[in-house]
Amino acid sequence: MRRPSGRSSRGFGVYAALFVLIGSIYILTSPGRIDIVDGQCRYEAARNFFIYGKPIFKDSFLIQIHPRPGRGGDYFPGIGLGGSLAALPLTALGLSADDTRADFSRFTFSLTGPLVGALTICLLFTAYRRLGLSVNSALKWSLAAALATMIWPGANTVFDQIEQAFLILAGLLLADAASRRGSSLLAAWAGAVGGMVALHHEVLILLVPPLALAVLDTADGKRFQERGNLRRVVAFLAGALVPIGLMVSCNYYRFEAVSLFPLTIDTLGEHPYPWGNPLTGAASLLFSPGKSILLFSPLTAAGAVGFYYWKNKRPNLKRAALDVVLIHFALISSASFFGGDWCWGPRYLVVSAPLLALGLPFLAAKIGRRPLMPLIVFGVAVQMLGLSLDHHRYFYERKLTAFFWRDSSYYFRHSQWTARFAELADIAVHGVPETATGYAPTVKPERVTYMTCGLPEVYAEDGLSRFLLFYLPRPWPLWMPAARRAGLSIPLEPLFWAGPLLAAAGLSGLMLRRLARRGEPTRPCPPVAVKSPALRGTNQK
Repeated sequence: MRRPSGRSSRGFGVYAALFVLIGSIYILTSPGRIDIVDGQCRYEAARNFFIYGKPIFKDSFLIQIHPRPGRGGDYFPGIGLGGSLAALPLTALGLSADDTRADFSRFTFSLTGPLVGALTICLLFTAYRRLGLSVNSALKWSLAAALATMIWPGANTVFDQIEQAFLILAGLLLADAASRRGSSLLAAWAGAVGGMVALHHEVLILLVPPLALAVLDTADGKRFQERGNLRRVVAFLAGALVPIGLMVSCNYYRFEAVSLFPLTIDTLGEHPYPWGNPLTGAASLLFSPGKSILLFSPLTAAGAVGFYYWKNKRPNLKRAALDVVLIHFALISSASFFGGDWCWGPRYLVVSAPLLALGLPFLAAKIGRRPLMPLIVFGVAVQMLGLSLDHHRYFYERKLTAFFWRDSSYYFRHSQWTARFAELADIAVHGVPETATGYAPTVKPERVTYMTCGLPEVYAEDGLSRFLLFYLPRPWPLWMPAARRAGLSIPLEPLFWAGPLLAAAGLSGLMLRRLARRGEPTRPCPPVAVKSPALRGTNQK
């Protein structure tokens, strides 16, 4: 039996240390609870899949706000099942049919985003290596993307955009590998993995075809004329049909309908049509103080500029990534709810954030790393700002209605970003009110991990001061001890979990530093072949 080389073992060590480092940071800074109704729906579907064998609702409150009777009179979530499927392993931990003992299961369910986020950063490291970066440079840019962009807060919520980002990036890298190796099997896997994004939302099917560009091999200036290219494209599309077929089957099983789109429209109630003005959406996502990517994730915007300087390195990888970004931006800009509220910042852009991060090394090669350092520092500060407090305080404090975003000028007149400073100042000066005896406004006040919901008492005078959620730090190692001191039952011992995670983060950071100094853990990817008379006879492959 052949033993793995030291070079291969170092390669595994880098990936393992990077995953542990980012995973530990993301878990430690996560809320440790279900922070939005979307997540509660996904958790309920995953939990009941284990208990009853069907992804159904048994929660009377969810049935009340999402009354979607389906096959056999059962109530099913009228959303894609991708988020529930991704969370099945973690939901199973501590699972019980007795909801009074489900707090720990909801806690572990909430860690799906942090772990998927860590995997996404590992994929980003792989992409940097394929673009020819050294281990040291690839690690630095991966850490910058992990901590200075919206990927961090996007991974620390039960919204599922980080899962969509992971699938798109994984599909892209598999398609690129299929191009480099001339493999139709890898192309089929690329289509299958990328196509799984349709299980989260049907409209995201539009992001899958551009990924097929990455399976093309244009080193010799040929496209579909070359049989291998056509074979790989067909294999990619065939692979994509598998998860799309699964999506259609799930929809038909639940509601005897091929598409959920009519259901999605109907759930908007008084605002029945989901499309808005794309110019307003694009302008708000780019320039408004309430949702601008320039404020919430400036390093991501810098990565977009880097695509202009991306030349001669995996051109089809660039073309596919750029097309996905542009199509996705056009889609969310055209939605009337482009802001994705209630959330922190422009959460839909999290899907494109890892792809845009691919442009950062090219921008740095053009202008140098030093001009980007202020953006990295500023980006880390902004992400920590978003992770500091629960985002619901902003919306409840202003007594906003469910469809406040119908006012297309709202994000230009108000800013959650600037409001966060006032919220932190208020807590620093006045502390936690004595009237805050409950943890969060919810139909299950005894369950600290159950979702927050806008009950009438929150909008009453001094309603916020009744709940600790709006005055305690968002990360679970910080709010859980305070909740226990207030007499509330918490799902686990914070120090017992936080201590090992801190130690793991420190040790993995030291391990990454040591491995980066020891040299290349894997052989760098070959440069793109350049045909030139002057280079004939040299080894360019």
